[in-house]
Amino acid sequence: MSAALRMLTVGVAAASLPLSLVIPATPAAAAGCESNYRVQVADGYVGRYMEFSQFPERPTCSVVTNTSQDGTVLLIRSTDGAVEPVISPDDTPSQWVIEGARQVAQNIVARNGTVVLPNESVVVHYSLTNTFTVSIARVRTSAASKLVDGIFTYGLNKARAAGLTRIENRINLQANIVDCAQRASEAWDRVDQSRTLPDLATVLQETAQAASGPCKTVYDTIKDFETRAPEPRPEPRIGPWQQTMEWARVFDRPYWENVAHDFARVPLSELILRIRPR
Repeated sequence: MSAALRMLTVGVAAASLPLSLVIPATPAAAAGCESNYRVQVADGYVGRYMEFSQFPERPTCSVVTNTSQDGTVLLIRSTDGAVEPVISPDDTPSQWVIEGARQVAQNIVARNGTVVLPNESVVVHYSLTNTFTVSIARVRTSAASKLVDGIFTYGLNKARAAGLTRIENRINLQANIVDCAQRASEAWDRVDQSRTLPDLATVLQETAQAASGPCKTVYDTIKDFETRAPEPRPEPRIGPWQQTMEWARVFDRPYWENVAHDFARVPLSELILRIRPR
């Protein structure tokens, strides 16, 4: 794993945006799709998503929300129908994290489906001929999105600890975090199957120690926050890195083994428009 992660290499862009409190983003309303009628969940996916349709009979669209409590990323696929992500207009640090996590997950699945992160929604546009299916994303897709979450949150906490009110070149930082996570995911795919379920805390340690590439660029940028602090500040009781590592330990090898088990157990299932009263 260490050798594979050292193979990570570079990527880049630029912007400066204010750093405000991290407030959970509220998904934007699904434009043009009133979701008034609850749709039956596909077999095996109870608790993983909810679907609400526009009309009780022959609806033209519905809103599907990932309700997984274990952080599982879902995929919605279609033969010829449109799946439209519901993207929040908020420009807050919490939304930056979500955007990065979604981007790396979508990059990994490419054209094989639309990713739906936990608590996120997509609008499914139905017709008389198209069909849609739901599935659990592969382990490396969920793991890469978690890695983006961990690195970005660490950076935000570090910026706050340094007393910064804005992050310079935030888009550059986000692009490199996404690139770092995607390269890590590719590295996991290249190693033996028994070694593709690493502890997230270990992965974070390895990315932080990268000798070159996007991971090194990311951690050098975060480390530089202290040099741009407006004035010396006392060390927080629990430092940003310690906070991040405590969070990451939840996503250990048994966690990913459970995700892998669910991926193998829960089948690809068709979204069926059977309406239930709300």
